[in-house]
Amino acid sequence: DGFQLQPRPERLRLAPDHMLRASGGGLAAVSERYVADFPRRPATQVRLAATGFFTGDVTLGAGAAIRVDPLGSITLSAARQLTVLGALRAPAGSLTLIQTGLADADLPVANFDPGRAVFLGADSVLDAAGHYLAEPNAQGLRRGSVLAGGTIRIDAGKGYIVHQTGARMDVSGTTALLDLPTSAGLAATAVASDGGAILLSAREGMLLDGELLGHAGGAGALGGHLGLTVRRDKEWTPAGGASLPAALQQQRRITLRARTGTLSAALRSGDALDTAAVNGEAVLSARQIAAGGFAHLTLDAQHRVRFE
Repeated sequence: DGFQLQPRPERLRLAPDHMLRASGGGLAAVSERYVADFPRRPATQVRLAATGFFTGDVTLGAGAAIRVDPLGSITLSAARQLTVLGALRAPAGSLTLIQTGLADADLPVANFDPGRAVFLGADSVLDAAGHYLAEPNAQGLRRGSVLAGGTIRIDAGKGYIVHQTGARMDVSGTTALLDLPTSAGLAATAVASDGGAILLSAREGMLLDGELLGHAGGAGALGGHLGLTVRRDKEWTPAGGASLPAALQQQRRITLRARTGTLSAALRSGDALDTAAVNGEAVLSARQIAAGGFAHLTLDAQHRVRFE
């Protein structure tokens, strides 16, 4: 808990007095380390993975945060449980959370666990919102790039997505004042960027009670894309060849309601979900879509999409 990570890659360059140093000592003897400011170097990337089928857990604790450069990426991958209680920030970049799916060798294993999920706690933040990337210049003018919102992609390949009330995913665009040429000369002009994409996929279902944001950055820009997928594409049977319990044979479906419920409020990461009540279903509210500012919505269910 409280861990902070913001990688700043080091490089080597020739030391100012390298010509005065003795030769034959290798590169380290004539060089020095330095940290180049972004964007004079590639955007940073962070990848964390736990691959054990029964023990592959990744947890970002409460108050912890991982931040990368604008246009950078963060990828968390877990074979079992993936929990985010803190913040992941990649301005105009990509955030990817993956619960790895079944391999062919996993099919005979009793691999259903009602508590297995990509779990986003009530204070979690996944932020890939747009960003103004300033371009320094000798004239002191406001120049640069107004970057669109990035992408948040979550794939619960063997379980649920739980997004608690209070949690936030944000791929909204942004706006900035730039000094742009006009018929009257240079003038401060507001430039807005589009929203990005939030793409959610789960095998067993989703509890989406938190904020999903993909607003346009301002006038002339478009809202983002919200996409939900609920499918069980690789069938499996319990160990010993027994048939699946009835609760696990429910159709994969997406339900659009007027407002969300509060089923996730009392849950903690790893808690068993009520399989009979929630298995196979992703519930999204019209209120969430409207409040999120999305311009595009994709609902992909293996069996049916229902409007209530």
